[in-house]
Amino acid sequence: MAKAEQDAERFELTTTLAVEPNDDPARADLPRFLPEFAEHFDAILGASLRNHPAVTAYFVRPGEEASEIVVGLRFEGMPPANIEAAAAHILNEALEKSTGADHTTVREESTLVPA
Repeated sequence: MAKAEQDAERFELTTTLAVEPNDDPARADLPRFLPEFAEHFDAILGASLRNHPAVTAYFVRPGEEASEIVVGLRFEGMPPANIEAAAAHILNEALEKSTGADHTTVREESTLVPA
């Protein structure tokens, strides 16, 4: 396959997750809680991606707002029409494993671009 064809089959989806601590006063300190949650979510997402070979790279980083993290997923060889559903499945799977009684996580927005 030509490089131009391979590049056309590579997409990156970036999504923002809002993370809000619940009533636990120890978790109410977002500057301390969010990096801890992001590190935990990164580990869970990385483990989950072993079952999704179309995702060849990912990142988890702090968002622009104090209560957000940004997650990026690189998809290769998957039709763009299927990426949003695949990303939703992957993120929901990771969120189910990482969400506890101490916080609530909401997926806010996503952007899909050719990589």
